[in-house]
Amino acid sequence: MRNLIILIAVILLIPGLAVAQRELGVKPSVTGGPVPYEQAAYDVQKYDISIKVDPATKSISGSTIVTAKIVQPINVFVLDLDTPYTVSEVTRIEGSKSSKLKFERKGGKVWSYFPMTVQSGNTVSVKVTYAGTPRVAPR
Repeated sequence: MRNLIILIAVILLIPGLAVAQRELGVKPSVTGGPVPYEQAAYDVQKYDISIKVDPATKSISGSTIVTAKIVQPINVFVLDLDTPYTVSEVTRIEGSKSSKLKFERKGGKVWSYFPMTVQSGNTVSVKVTYAGTPRVAPR
């Protein structure tokens, strides 16, 4: 009898959960699955995140510096950043100097282009400056 009650509860609960997920209407960032070559070509050593939260406008502005060791030669550095955020600048930091990088958004990713191929074994630091209003949880 107890097993029958559990079975009925599961049968009624699962469709309700599936419908609830569809009602949310918010498409999250794509995660999981195979890592693209451009992201598998480096090994992140450190993230340095600085943000400013503005409760009045419910917005965030800030920057993230990614320090990574290059494991396969690359000339493009790809980072994930949710689509509600606008990128204003991407720079490569080398010691006390920094240089702006060309970049473009492709969905939830920021593609930054190095002027020359960075070889395996080198370490790079890339700073992405962004701002926007984060997604609001539907519930």
